[in-house]
Amino acid sequence: MVAKKESKKIDVRQKTKKKVKLTKRPSEVSVDNLRWFVLFLAAFLLLALVLFWAVELVYAHKVAYGLKLGGDNLGGMTREELNDYLEGKRVNIVDGLKMTGDNLDENTVYFLGDMGIWLDIDKCGSDIWGYGKYNSWLTRTLNRARAVSGSLEFKCQVDFDRLDYNNWLGILREKVNRPAVSASIEKRDGELVIIYSKEGLVVDESRLLNDLEDKLSVLDFGVVDLVQVVDSPAISDEMALATRELAQREINQSMQWVYEDWVIDVYDDVIFDMLYFEQRELNEGINQNYFKPNEDGQVMYVGYDLSAVDKYLNDNAWMFEDKPVDAKLAMMEDGPVVIQEGTTGQMVDRTRLIEYLELHMGENKGEVELPVELMESVISGMNIDDLGIKELIASGSSDFSYSPANRIHNIGVGADNFDGMVVAPGEEFSFTKLLGSVDAASGYLPELVIAGNETRPEYGGGLCQVSTTMYRAALDAGFPITARSPHRYRVSYYEPVGLDATVYIPNPDLRFVNDTKHYI
Repeated sequence: MVAKKESKKIDVRQKTKKKVKLTKRPSEVSVDNLRWFVLFLAAFLLLALVLFWAVELVYAHKVAYGLKLGGDNLGGMTREELNDYLEGKRVNIVDGLKMTGDNLDENTVYFLGDMGIWLDIDKCGSDIWGYGKYNSWLTRTLNRARAVSGSLEFKCQVDFDRLDYNNWLGILREKVNRPAVSASIEKRDGELVIIYSKEGLVVDESRLLNDLEDKLSVLDFGVVDLVQVVDSPAISDEMALATRELAQREINQSMQWVYEDWVIDVYDDVIFDMLYFEQRELNEGINQNYFKPNEDGQVMYVGYDLSAVDKYLNDNAWMFEDKPVDAKLAMMEDGPVVIQEGTTGQMVDRTRLIEYLELHMGENKGEVELPVELMESVISGMNIDDLGIKELIASGSSDFSYSPANRIHNIGVGADNFDGMVVAPGEEFSFTKLLGSVDAASGYLPELVIAGNETRPEYGGGLCQVSTTMYRAALDAGFPITARSPHRYRVSYYEPVGLDATVYIPNPDLRFVNDTKHYI
């Protein structure tokens, strides 16, 4: 038994001896790895330094490789080559642009200066040359990488003078645009006639601006393709038809305007003459049950003409109406004096009557109670000292030399209506409202007027001379102008251009606000 145990011990020792291996200590391994890492890092940095030096040397005298301007590859150009390239583009700027499109002469040249466009070739060249050469090392490297990868779309700066550009664009519109024609309604021989709408074609101005900027920013002076888009009419045929139907319902009724025991019959032909049609913006005073606006809030409106209503009342309400007369003033050295005393009157409030009629347009109204009111004279000798009128604050003038006799007569009659008239603080002056009726009974003679798209003789021709002069005085005073329309074309009587104001009862009107704290 003992001998066997000893033999086992010997076997164990022998097996143990066979498994013994020689290994290095951990500290010796770390030192060797660190030595190799340092050598590798030093070699990498040296190589990077050499590459960086080589890249800087190459880029110092070349345009960044891969840099493109539109379809032109400028990468690798020397400064001289870049300058030659830009000189060719400078010639293109002087030569201008050509455009293709409907109603355009393909041989017409459009010069950038006339278009309000400024392109600085020298700055563009400096930006191209400096790309990837300045700023920090990291920024330069990233910029060069973008250029080489082809992800860079380099563009020169294009500046637009908005005023000059819009002026040029206005001229282009006149040549190219065929604006849509809105549907309208005309009164002909006792009938309401629809003038049907037409679609138009107009310049896509947003697209044109983008195309010009995109092409010129890459110095592309090729032909510009002028894109046009469909111009839809603001007032559709359906809107006009609905308004005509509404107006026809209004005409087909007969009304009686009543005040106490007085009755004024208003027949269908009278209503026909009183109605007018216009394109108008939707507002609170318009019954949306009858007028459906388009996307821009425009409606085809039918209303009562103030001048026609006024004339009909003047002819038929004389038995109970008594018009008030405002006092009129004149400026003397010591201040304003009353040259004509005012009187109290009794009148139908035309504005309130029209508001009622238009609010119930198309409805069977039967008897309509007339809103008759006592109307006091605005100014009297008793309160003249409280008006605050002390001195001349503004003036306007216009020249109507060589006018026909009837025109001169009408100007005098119209001016007399406003002579000495007083406007209260905060009051809105309305030329057509204060002018009153313009007819033979008011002392006017027939003379040429600009009405719509034609020039024709009507009573009161020449009154725009008075409104134009009034407009110039209001401008000189600095009053807020709340309504003013220029004439459709230039007229010698209203020179200089841009300082005229056309009027035609009820619209267009000249209106301004007395925003002072005193009467004027």
